[in-house]
Formats: sequence, C-alpha cells, structure tokens
Amino acid sequence: MNKSSLIVFLLFPLLYVSCTQDNPEDFVSPLQIGRITLSGISVKSENELTSGDIGISLLGSYGYDEQRYSVHYTNNGNGWEAAPGVTPIYLKRAYASLSAYYPYKEPNEDVIRLTSQLYSPEKDILFQSNVPANRSAPVSFELGHAYSIITLNFIREASYTGPCAISGITISNVGLSADLTLSTGDYRSQSAGIFSVDPAIASIKPGNCASVKILMLPSYLWGKIDLKFTIDNLYHSISLDAAHAGLSSLEPGKNYKIDIHIGSTTTTTPTANCYIVAPGESLTMPVNIKGNGGNIAASLLSTSHYARSVGILWQTHQQLITLGTFDPTRQTVLINTNTVGISGNAVIAAYSGESQTGDILWSWHIWVTDYNPDDPYENTNYSYTNTYGVTNVFMDRNLGATSASPGSIKNLGLHYQWGRKDPFVNIDTLYLDRDSPVFGTAINLTAGPATLAATIKNPTNFYFSTSIYDWNSSPDNTLWGETNNSSTKTIFDPCPVGWKVPGYYNTIGKSSPWNGIEVTGESARWYDYSSSSYQYVGYFSGHDWSSAFGAGFWPASGLRKYWDGKLDDVFEGGTYWSATASVNNNIEATSFCFRIGQCYLSQSFVKSYGLSVRCVQE
Repeated sequence: MNKSSLIVFLLFPLLYVSCTQDNPEDFVSPLQIGRITLSGISVKSENELTSGDIGISLLGSYGYDEQRYSVHYTNNGNGWEAAPGVTPIYLKRAYASLSAYYPYKEPNEDVIRLTSQLYSPEKDILFQSNVPANRSAPVSFELGHAYSIITLNFIREASYTGPCAISGITISNVGLSADLTLSTGDYRSQSAGIFSVDPAIASIKPGNCASVKILMLPSYLWGKIDLKFTIDNLYHSISLDAAHAGLSSLEPGKNYKIDIHIGSTTTTTPTANCYIVAPGESLTMPVNIKGNGGNIAASLLSTSHYARSVGILWQTHQQLITLGTFDPTRQTVLINTNTVGISGNAVIAAYSGESQTGDILWSWHIWVTDYNPDDPYENTNYSYTNTYGVTNVFMDRNLGATSASPGSIKNLGLHYQWGRKDPFVNIDTLYLDRDSPVFGTAINLTAGPATLAATIKNPTNFYFSTSIYDWNSSPDNTLWGETNNSSTKTIFDPCPVGWKVPGYYNTIGKSSPWNGIEVTGESARWYDYSSSSYQYVGYFSGHDWSSAFGAGFWPASGLRKYWDGKLDDVFEGGTYWSATASVNNNIEATSFCFRIGQCYLSQSFVKSYGLSVRCVQE
C-alpha cells in the first residue's frame, strides 16, 4: 500500500506540470499601455497624452471571471501604470474589451454624469469604448469627446459706446444632463430645458472679442434654439432655426461657433406686452418700449418713452414677483420671481414721475409659469390646419393660464377687451362668479367709453359701454392688426414674444383659425369638474379636440359682460377673440365660441366684452 500511495503521490505534480505547459491562458500579465491620443476639440487636439490620470475598465470576455471599472492609471513621465495602491488590470491571451476615459474621476464606476456647463479642461471628458486587448501587445487608445461645444464669440465693434459687459446667458431647447455609460458609449437618463450661465465679462475693448465656451450635452434639436443674454443691462435675444440650418443634433466632439457682433445698431430682444418668466428665475426687461414697438399710425403714439420709475400694479399672489434694480440710464428693471414654485400673473407699469407718481406710460403683463411655449421638448402646442388650408400653431393653454389640465380651475386664464393689451382676472372659486383677488390695485369696473390715451393710463379699468358698445370712444379696427388679410402683430397685442392673437382672414371667406372644428358625436369631449371625468353632470369645463382635430383642450372660461364688466358664463361656454374686427361695423370683432354641443366659428361680439385669448405663433 505504501508503494501504491507513493506512485499516486508522484503523479500529481506530473499532471500539474503538464497542465501548466498545455494551457498558456493561465499566464496573466499586467496591462501594457501604448499611446493615448486625444482627438477633436480639446486644447490638446490630436496630441498624445503623456501625463495625467485616466480610468480604464476591463469589460472582459471569454476566460475572464469578472469586470473591473474605472481602474486608476497615471503617468508621471515614465509611462502609464496603475496608480500607487491600485491593483493593475491583468490580461490573458484571451480576448478582452477595454474602455478608457480622461481625466480620471470615479473609482469602480462605469457611469459618469455629464452636465452642460462652462468649459474647463478638467471637465471636458474624453473616452473610448470597446477597445480589443490581450497580453500579447500594448494597447493604445484614441479618446474622443463626450461633449459638444458651443462657442459664443461676442465681437465688439468700434461703433459701440458702452463698456460691453456680458451677463445672464441662457440657451433654450438644449440638453442639460445625461448619464454616460463608458463601456457602451450610451447616453441615458437625459434631461432637457434651459441652460443658464453668467460668464462675468465686465467689459470688451473696441475691436476685441470675448468668447464663452460651453460644454453642451450632445442631443437632438427640435425647432429653434433661443439664445438670450444681457449686454450692459439690456436684454437681447437671438433665435436660431436649427432645422432650417440643416442641424438636427449637437454631435460629440464638434464645436459650434456663433458670432455675435455688438455695434450701435445692435437690437434688444423683441419686445412685447407679455413676458414669460418661470418661478425661481429673473428677467431684466426694457421699460421704455411700448409693446413690440410696432406703432399703428392712427393711434398717434410714440413707440418709446422715458420712465422715471417702475412699480407693480397687481399680482395674483403676494410676493409672486418683486422688482429689483431699476436702471434709469439703461431704462431696464430687474424682475425676480418667487423661489417656492408659485405660478400666477402680475402687471407692472412705467411711470412718468419718481416713486410711481405721475402718469402710467405703459404697462406689461408678467406671466409667471413653468410653461415655455417655445420649448420643443415640452411638445404641447397644437398645430391645426383648418378646412381652407390655413395652419396655426396654438399654445396649449389660454393666455395667463397656469395649467392646461382639463380638471384644473387654473386653466381658465385671463380676459381681454378687444384691441387692448391689458389683462383682467377670472374667477377664483369653482362655483362663484367673483373676481380672483389680487394684491395691489384691483380691477375697476368703469363706465365707458374712454379715449385710447385714458385706457393706457388706467390699465386696471375695465371700460363697459352700453352707448357705442366699444370701450374706445374712437373705434379703431386696426388695434390688433388684422386688416385686409394681413395679420401683423401690433403694439397692443397682448401675447408674448413670437406669438400673437390669431387673425380671421376675413377677405377670403369663412377661413377662421377654427374652421372645420365641429362639436358632434365624439369629435369633442367635455370635462366636468364635479365628476372629474369627460361627461356632463354640472359644471362644464370645456371641449377637448385633441384626438379628433389635434387642436387641444379649450376651457369654458366665460367672459366679462359689456354692459357692467362682471364675470359671466364661466363653465357654461368659452369665447375667444380673433384679431379681426367685424366687416359689418366698427364696434364688433369676430370670435370663436362654444357651449355644450354647439360651436360658432365666426361669432361677432362687441369690443367692450372681455373674452379669452389663445395665442398662435407668428
């Protein structure tokens, strides 16, 4: 037995040696790194990386038991090797897949969070995925960029006279953040919205250029990219039509340059009678331009004025907005919105005297809402083509509404007299036709008519009239611009920049913006507040033309009566102004109105009514 035991014992090392010689895959050697090059838009463009810190992941394949993520490698001038205290990656002869990124950030992670931000070299992530490797040869990497770059070149021309301080840059409709999976190169959990940054450029010398370089998340682009910024406290805006330029996306590793020339003819942002600001954001707006600055000759108005003070007339919530610095030289005011997420409406005014004294020169509606009608990521606007082939893109909600939900009383929005820019509140309680309370100057129901100048000085006066049925003592059919089949936004239009009251196109027949919408069968749905469902029980919320016509939900937001200015018809019907005065007389204008089972595409209402407005894109 002893002899047999000895023979068996001696065979084990023989078998062991034999296996070792026949299976060279069991030999492993530490990863050998050849060259690491950086490509694309880096400061070190196309250069070899010879120092610094990188992360390498072993993704494995056949013959590897486990993966390793973001192993720290460093180069102090003597070649690449695992950082002190870090176990190197070992390779077999079997095929392996590696990924690498620079600069090194997170140990043992395969996912890096990318965030759009000001450019700096240490934040500019470069990476490469799925690089084949084994122990027989050094592995080289060519790292490409995870980000796109937008470079804004602010070029000051000699004709410009100010210091040329640049601040408050925002870029709308772009990607904000995403998770980059290094092993696959996939961008996941993407978010989009408005990118904001303050470059803190105090001045630019004449003839010089200041560049703002921004790391942007690669993303698809829809519609327009809206670029806004402030130069010497004046608000500016540029709208870039990405689709028209043939640009469908921001691609990794590409630098998109935008040159902005600043001269004496540099124009401020397009102005309007309504500005949209999200809760928690601020806006510097001009207070010396009336509306969009597009005057109507018959009004005999100057399009600009000099404001000596600015104040809040009313707001629907206390501290909904506050006014910051008023700059009498630049004629701008800073509007700060609340930081607790409250939406609502406010009206501010410019005065001829100090400390809100003298005459009101002009007033503006501040619409505080998270809704951004120009943001294609929201994709909530409605494009409707009527039976005459006329297409309008409607907002998804009434002007001044803070919700588009059929079940919310916040979808009602504000009321307007035809041709006036001034908003008036709707109800605040479901079952009562009473004015929503405001902080500041409440609505003043005033017997009219009045002169156009008087209405400008008294924007909170609702002028009712039973004499000529028009608030305007000198009726004017051009105040909202729809004449002779020409729908041009005017100085009195109440809609925000890029939007206007829809025109009726009366010279080519019944081609109203709503023509073709019918309230029959399943073509429209009504939503009832009391039952929270699409059926009629008590209080009629409105019609939903989303499925049948693609025109969206329209609330039964009621009206203000022309004979006393009081609220009426809320939850019974919806009535919406067009920009077109009646062809039959100068005291009426056309509208779209509906009740349950009824729809009137070209109903005429006297101009002193207060009706809803649903804006369309210009």
